[in-house]
Amino acid sequence: MGEPNLHLLLDVGHAQMTNEPIPAAIRRAGDRLCYVHLDDNDGVGDLHWALLDGVMTEQSLADTFKTLREIDYPGAISLEISPHSTIRWMASNGAGQSHKELSLCVIDKY
Repeated sequence: MGEPNLHLLLDVGHAQMTNEPIPAAIRRAGDRLCYVHLDDNDGVGDLHWALLDGVMTEQSLADTFKTLREIDYPGAISLEISPHSTIRWMASNGAGQSHKELSLCVIDKY
């Protein structure tokens, strides 16, 4: 398009709904990719589920991060967090019993 200020946001959940291969989309976007939003769904609706609660697999998530590393992606990554799923996971793993114990960790390198 020739516009230096035009960049792309990749919403992984939206790509899942169109059966878009995420690594291919990342490669096509290349240095125009400036923001990645991670969430999951059933492959049909834009449900904003937590990761691995829908059609996303550990392998597809690993492939996404691998491809981001391959293109040396320097931008932001946001994560959709489902409080109910997170609290359920924490309780089953003895990590906490309420949302007040949840904290967000910022990781500077994926």
